[in-house]
Amino acid sequence: MNDLKEQRLAVKFCVKLGKSATKTFAMLNTAYGVVAMKRTACFKWHERFKDGRQSIEDDERPGRPSTSTDDQHTDKINTLVRANRRLTVRELAKDCGISVGSCYEILTKKIEDAPRCCEICASELVSFWPNTRSLFFPTPPTHLTLLLEICSCSPNSKVP
Repeated sequence: MNDLKEQRLAVKFCVKLGKSATKTFAMLNTAYGVVAMKRTACFKWHERFKDGRQSIEDDERPGRPSTSTDDQHTDKINTLVRANRRLTVRELAKDCGISVGSCYEILTKKIEDAPRCCEICASELVSFWPNTRSLFFPTPPTHLTLLLEICSCSPNSKVP
């Protein structure tokens, strides 16, 4: 459960206990510190729960739902990436007919095990350098070391 939903649940609990909005806000600040919800949000949620609201979920917002990050586009991008991992985000977006931002969102949030560029670069550089060592360069050149530091992979990521 993320922090906001957890805090909303705490506000709901305080309403059931009969605490005022001011006391509820003070308790949230004590418990959550700098990540506590803002005062106005706390007062709004307090009022909603006081009026009988039960759900801690956000209300549906009006407007057209996003169609560029749906399952159809996600599957198409996943297939394209699996076929050729060297495609750029721009090329993928053009092939799918969606914006670069939507394509980036699919690659970073919707496809769990998509190969990441920095992971590929780092793994290729690490495997490439030991085969090219010579008497003149017993350690990697500075630019390769710097590139490896910039391209450090996260510990839970998968390298293809």
